[in-house]
Amino acid sequence: MQPFRRLMPLAMAALLLAACSSPTATAPASAQASASTATGATAEPIPSEDLGDFTCDLPFVEQATVPRAQIVDVRIGTHEGYDRVVFEFMDGTPEIALERATPPFVQDGSGFPVDVEGESFLRLIMRGGTKQMEDGTSSYDGPRDFD
Repeated sequence: MQPFRRLMPLAMAALLLAACSSPTATAPASAQASASTATGATAEPIPSEDLGDFTCDLPFVEQATVPRAQIVDVRIGTHEGYDRVVFEFMDGTPEIALERATPPFVQDGSGFPVDVEGESFLRLIMRGGTKQMEDGTSSYDGPRDFD
């Protein structure tokens, strides 16, 4: 499978996060999703004909491509009018669901409160995405908290 195709559903979710997060926020036409792999970065994204028409209809659900998707990287970017989050997986993507959300927010597992700034919120749920490898090691050792 081509590296970009593995990231496509999550790149699409990132664009939805950017474009649908606020009634006044729009993703600029020049915004492009980027992909990287363990072997190097892709300079330009490869267009896909199977994305369909863009819509802000929520909830948005994409089925998993593998039963267990190993997360290998998380990247964030701040742009004028929106923020971008990219989750990169090793050999496929988990089931994802993107929906509108309202505070208060809590951390999964612990239930501790999470303070989030902003006026419009989206919740991204990934079922079957993990950093825990079958041999007990971690496929992702990067940061878990982002501003």
